[in-house]
Amino acid sequence: FRNVTGVQTCALPICAVIKTAVLKATSGQPNAPDYLPEYCEILGEIKPVDPKAPVIKFGVNLPTSWNQKAWHIGGQGTNGIVPVDLAAVLRYGQPGFRAGSPLNATYPPDAPTPLGKGYATFGGDSGHENPPPAPRGTGPQAPAGSIALEWEKNEEAWMNYTYQGLQKTKDVAFEIMQRMYGTKSKITYFGGQSNGGRDSLNTANRFGDEYDGVLGAGPLTFWTGWGLEAALRVKNQLDPEIGRAHA
Repeated sequence: FRNVTGVQTCALPICAVIKTAVLKATSGQPNAPDYLPEYCEILGEIKPVDPKAPVIKFGVNLPTSWNQKAWHIGGQGTNGIVPVDLAAVLRYGQPGFRAGSPLNATYPPDAPTPLGKGYATFGGDSGHENPPPAPRGTGPQAPAGSIALEWEKNEEAWMNYTYQGLQKTKDVAFEIMQRMYGTKSKITYFGGQSNGGRDSLNTANRFGDEYDGVLGAGPLTFWTGWGLEAALRVKNQLDPEIGRAHA
């Protein structure tokens, strides 16, 4: 492995660009929960067909000593970030932990990470970036999901979020494995919780033949209700008639 930037591959029906590839040194002790072997951390982007749609940002971690297996990690919340657990699996109470992070609530606290056991790992942001949280002291904010974001109005971006981004990210990760190792993954698993659990159900139903196992924890399956609930709550709070009725 070597550190590279700006490598582009358009051999697939989709076009991907590797932005950075950095060789990471070994840390921790083998078989310990925090152990990470030497690996190549690859970050890149998948270009959209519609120029108005956002790119899909992805991450792929390739261990120098590979077991020829891979884990595809699902998203969290409304996605919008490359999964945080592609390398270290953060547990509750650890610095950097984010509620809803894929796998951490379901992963055994004393078990080595997938990367630590020799798996390649990969995942993507599903084709959009979440806006940063509003700073403190700026007053009440509309609940998440109550106002449509720009990416939600773009059909390709929405389809990438609902399920197509999973397929595109997997295809690019497999192409990178083929080029780096000379072969694709022999056994591939998918895992995630919450929205990543929804990703798991989509993977099992739409792309099940391409995976050897799927782990879905606490899947967000009531998608329509979840999407409408915040907007209805805001409407009820702001409607003058409803407000007077509860005065």
